[in-house]
Amino acid sequence: MYVLENPTAVAGLICESFAHEVPAPDFALAVFKGLSHIAPHAHVLHLKNELFSRDPRVVQAMNEDPLIAHETQPTKTLAEMVRADERLKREFPLITLPVFILHGTADGATKPSGSQRFYDTAGSRDKTLKLYEGHFHDLLNDVDKQVVMADILGWIAARVPAAREMLALRAATAATKPVAEV
Repeated sequence: MYVLENPTAVAGLICESFAHEVPAPDFALAVFKGLSHIAPHAHVLHLKNELFSRDPRVVQAMNEDPLIAHETQPTKTLAEMVRADERLKREFPLITLPVFILHGTADGATKPSGSQRFYDTAGSRDKTLKLYEGHFHDLLNDVDKQVVMADILGWIAARVPAAREMLALRAATAATKPVAEV
């Protein structure tokens, strides 16, 4: 939403596991919108932490974190997400800055088809969609997160001269160190 309201404030947009489409029927989402006016604080959605990562250490850490272990989302939050999604569907063509969209194909929290729709309808001429086969929702905390991070850094480096220089320096430094220190 920030990009829509402040299009000149940023030079590019990276969307990881974009919550544009969720695995819920439209009818249920409409009910949540209505319910949000009556009971905005009613907690109605609980996502299993196992949906976020294939890394058992990450899932265990999430399950042991008292702030998120049994987290449920209230109707007001869901309703605002639905309203934001409706706006985004209308205004995707207005997004013209460079966009990098990343999504795991096995994401159980949001649908990769939402990222595909964003890619298909965004107004940007410089847009990239990268689907990670078998990856879950939290790409930066999933197995092979280093591949995702390398793709993000590569995308940035291709568009920002200072990032290219930083990555080249990092690569040169790594090449001169003994293998044990790299």
